[in-house]
Amino acid sequence: MTDKLVNIATFAKSEDAHLARILLSESNIKSVVLGENLLMVIPKIGLPGVELHVPQSQAKKALEILESQRNQEKHSLRKPPDCPGLESNQHVPKDTSPSS
Repeated sequence: MTDKLVNIATFAKSEDAHLARILLSESNIKSVVLGENLLMVIPKIGLPGVELHVPQSQAKKALEILESQRNQEKHSLRKPPDCPGLESNQHVPKDTSPSS
């Protein structure tokens, strides 16, 4: 009997979905990314995003792996201690002023 595929996550970018798929494959969990072609053809019309599907029997383990990865990323995105006002998603521009 074939295991039914279930959606365990939805991503705004296909790159993120594929990174999650690779992460799961490292734990021997087969997964498939669905919907990325539609987003490329018809971008920004309110589609929910790119879906990551796994066999139903592996969904719980897959969710645990993705949650663990998300928690690790949260801890690694803290502000540097020497830059208290800098958020993790801000870009620090390179000084392009001419030197004297």
